[in-house]
Amino acid sequence: MPTPQGTRYPGLPFGLQGDEKMLLETFDEDTGQWDTFHPGPAYSGLRAWGTAWVEDGVLKISFFPNDRYADIDVRGVCHKCGSVSQSYYVQGDVQLLAHDAKVKNSEKHKFIYGIAFAHAGIFHTYLFGINESTQTYKIERKLGSDQRTLRLAKHAAIKVGEKNSLAVKFDNKMLSFYINEVLVESHYDERPPYGHTFGYYLQTMESISHPRNYIMTGDNFSYIEPAP
Repeated sequence: MPTPQGTRYPGLPFGLQGDEKMLLETFDEDTGQWDTFHPGPAYSGLRAWGTAWVEDGVLKISFFPNDRYADIDVRGVCHKCGSVSQSYYVQGDVQLLAHDAKVKNSEKHKFIYGIAFAHAGIFHTYLFGINESTQTYKIERKLGSDQRTLRLAKHAAIKVGEKNSLAVKFDNKMLSFYINEVLVESHYDERPPYGHTFGYYLQTMESISHPRNYIMTGDNFSYIEPAP
């Protein structure tokens, strides 16, 4: 992933001055920096529930066929893309696709998918995702035994049948969440997770009959630190 300095990135809701640090991933090729997040040895009772890979200019995330449970997620994260500071901006495009003609798109309502940030493990991250079918967004905070949903709400900014752009501005302990450049939520977190990886995730809302026949695609991922 390139790390250009002094790059202007118009249209972002961060007060960029032109001398920021920026990481941009378009997935035009597989750089080998993105893969499935696997639980560490401390969580020996868990295993990876799916896989992530780069193909056709996007990052793809899918569940394994035998994992049909609710409230689990598969994450595709970048392990070598730099560190996370106390002020940054992340943005990525997401879409859920049915890639088997036999699968009914009606099952799309069973998924939340989006971006993971401040990620340091399966129980240490923020998750910000959408459900396209119900035009619902969800914000989750995971910090050890403190696992909570910060917000679950509907919003008309979510596009149906198209790519959606999700973004988060993290300014010290204040988080601002955007969908297609529309501010949908602000949240102050006195004790935020400070992980050093980020990426995308696909999560089940309900039990699903054909988990691998749905793929979440992620594209145009940006990470920006404002100039000091």
